[in-house]
This record gives sequence, C-alpha cells and structure tokens, in this order.
Amino acid sequence: MSTPTTTSQATKQQFVMAALTLFAEHGTAAVSMRHVNRSIGTRNNSAAHYHFGDKEGLIDAVLAYIQDWFETARSEPLSALEQKAQTAKVDVHEILTMWIDPYLKLIREEHWGFDAIRLLARIQHEQDSFSRDAHSRRGRIVLDRLKDLILLALQHLPEPIVLHRLTHFAYSFVQSLAISGIATRSMNPPNDRDLEAIAEMILDFCTAGMKAENTIKEQSEQYTRLKSLPLLF
Repeated sequence: MSTPTTTSQATKQQFVMAALTLFAEHGTAAVSMRHVNRSIGTRNNSAAHYHFGDKEGLIDAVLAYIQDWFETARSEPLSALEQKAQTAKVDVHEILTMWIDPYLKLIREEHWGFDAIRLLARIQHEQDSFSRDAHSRRGRIVLDRLKDLILLALQHLPEPIVLHRLTHFAYSFVQSLAISGIATRSMNPPNDRDLEAIAEMILDFCTAGMKAENTIKEQSEQYTRLKSLPLLF
C-alpha cells in the first residue's frame, strides 16, 4: 500500500513529466499551471500550486530533473577527463565528445529525452529570463568544469575568444540537435541512428571551430567588445 509520501512524490513526478512535454511543445511562457493540471486529468485546479508553489517553482523542478539526469550521465566521463588532464594533454574533440554523448544517450534511453532537448533549445532563445537563469544556475558547477578543461586544451588562444567559442558551441549544438531531431523523427519509422550521425558531423564542425586560428587582435575594438559581452561561461 502506498504511503502519503510516496503518493505525493509520484504525483509531483507526474506533474514534472507533463510540464516538460508542454513546455517543450509550447514554451514556458505559453503554458499555465491550469494547462498542466488539465494535462494530467486532475480535477483540482490548485494541485500544481500545492506541489510547486507557483509556475517558477514548477519550471525549476523540471530543469532540476533534466540537469540531475545530465550530471549523473556526465559524472564519470567528466571526472576521468579531469584526472587525465593532470598528467597528459586532453584534446578538444575528447572534451566536446564527453559533453554531447549524454544528449544522445538521453534521446535513446528516456521517453522524455527529446522533449528535454526541445525545451532546452526553447529556453536559449525565449525571453523568459527566469528559465534561462534557472537553467544556468542549475548547471553552473558542471559548466565551470567544462570551461576549465577547454581553457587547458586551448591555452594558445586568448581566453575571451575561447569562452565565446565555447558559448556558441553549447548553444548551437542544442539548437542543431533539436532541429535535426524534429526532421529525423518525422520520418517513418524514425531512426535515432540518423540523429547520431548528424551529431557526429556537428561535433567535427564545432571541434574545428574551437581550434581555429584566431584573427581578432587583442588590441582591436572587436576584441574589446567581445570581452565586455555576457557569456554562458
């Protein structure tokens, strides 16, 4: 027999999954707590508020669920690369591969995986600052570890240039994966192997971009402007 605690946890999980799907499809701004309540068939219009307080609490719970999955998936590979970097050179391709592999694993193994990718892609370009800030806050520690590895691998390039390139990589990969995923999943039958092939191509492209020669001189106006712009890292 279920206890009140386990029942409550199961209900919260149901809300998180429903909200994840709705946010991915329509964006966080367009989805209300009432929409989430209706999607799971509850008659209590205050049920979502009871479990999460408000919409921002629900968004934070969804992003925490996604980020916890990523942190678990990246924990061992990231630690292994950090350990290797203490005694040997770590290549940019190794680092970016470690970063993108969990995205493909998520799509393959979790029924909600592609919705999570679509949601992350939406958050990157929507005007909802809370969602962007919550996502950045949740992933800050792991993002900083990625940054440290990339800076170590590209010590010959100016740090602001490296961080701009890394920011563009993080954004463009998620956007490309979401767009390509929509295209490949419209096929009958859909084939995630096609998406993996596309991701490998994107990885090669981004690796080359990260390692490219820098043509922006450190004393130039462009360099000064780049240093002043806000970044993900």
